[in-house]
Amino acid sequence: MTETVAQRSTLTALKFASFASTMSWITWVPRLPDIKDHLGLSFDQLGLILMIAGLTMAVSAGPTASLIHHFKSKRVALIGAVISILGNLVIGLANNGILLTVGLIIAAFGVGLVNTSNNTQINTLSAMTGENERNKLSAYAPLGSMTSLILGTVLLDILSTIQYLMTIQVFALATAVAVSRYFFTEDTGAADKGTKQVKMPWFGKRMVPFWIALSALYATTLAEFSVGDWAGLLARDNFHITAPWFLLVILAFQLGLFVSRSAATNLIKRHGEVRVVRVATISAAVVWGLVIFTAGQVGQSSPVAALAWACFGFFIAGCGIGPNWGVLLAAATIPGFPPPVTLSRVFGLLSLVFSFGPGLVGLLAKSVGLTTAMLLPVLCLGLVGFLVPTIVRNDREARSAN
Repeated sequence: MTETVAQRSTLTALKFASFASTMSWITWVPRLPDIKDHLGLSFDQLGLILMIAGLTMAVSAGPTASLIHHFKSKRVALIGAVISILGNLVIGLANNGILLTVGLIIAAFGVGLVNTSNNTQINTLSAMTGENERNKLSAYAPLGSMTSLILGTVLLDILSTIQYLMTIQVFALATAVAVSRYFFTEDTGAADKGTKQVKMPWFGKRMVPFWIALSALYATTLAEFSVGDWAGLLARDNFHITAPWFLLVILAFQLGLFVSRSAATNLIKRHGEVRVVRVATISAAVVWGLVIFTAGQVGQSSPVAALAWACFGFFIAGCGIGPNWGVLLAAATIPGFPPPVTLSRVFGLLSLVFSFGPGLVGLLAKSVGLTTAMLLPVLCLGLVGFLVPTIVRNDREARSAN
């Protein structure tokens, strides 16, 4: 189906929105190793703080569908952007673990609103064009991450932490306001204000494909966000890569995400969803695991060689994770239920990744070391490769039945 001018404008607006929201959330990541040292946090304490923030995001994601139901995703996205700014302000002012926790809770709540609202807009656009528009948009999130990491490295030598965070947040809010004029005023599948909301069941035979797809989404999201939370510390403390060069490892990962997500649509059209995702995830898991276990030994003799080897491994990991999101999120739906309802549940459950994922890696790191603990996201990535044939088959059967 040919896109209209209005639909192309919305697609462009969503690209900028995805870029800005990711840039907003990732602002504190370059500071994570310094925050850990400055506040005197251990691995398990930092993991607990991330766990609390994630649990709050999981709980708060539930009402998102109701907010979209009453105010529409266009307005809810702007509300989330404002809340995210407030959270990052608290993070920038934090001088103890409690304030850091409060800041992350507020920021995570805002990001949850923005993500669900943006994905509701994507669902509306996909319903209009008859294509999975999510694949066209997923590349712009890692682009926002790369921009934030680069600016974080440069601006932190010029601006204070709070000045840097607020500079990025004001830009993100200005972008959200500018692009919202091109968002759809009505959400496909959303009920009218005067109608009763549809409640989606948790269990039953028809929910089995949803839970399988959600499990794979959980695994790939845990793998992706573990890099942002722990890769900087892993590269600095275990690979012997000094600051600020360890940030290049995270940049390499984000570059891999950007490259693979940019090419995902054409690759899937040519080779099919199953082949692309399966080959990418399993091969990337093997390479990534090898690099994690050997980069420390390389770093003892040559930190430069360790940096190059780590950047290669994390780039391949990004390439392996990149194509998954659009395929799995499109499959994590239940035919007959409004997209805002299913998306709210998906993001509410996925937000547990922000809690149990980083928290579990932190707890494992205290017991077995961070290198061994990072095997968890590697195994999760490999799991996606084995689940994707079942997920795609279930999704096709559900769509053909409807």
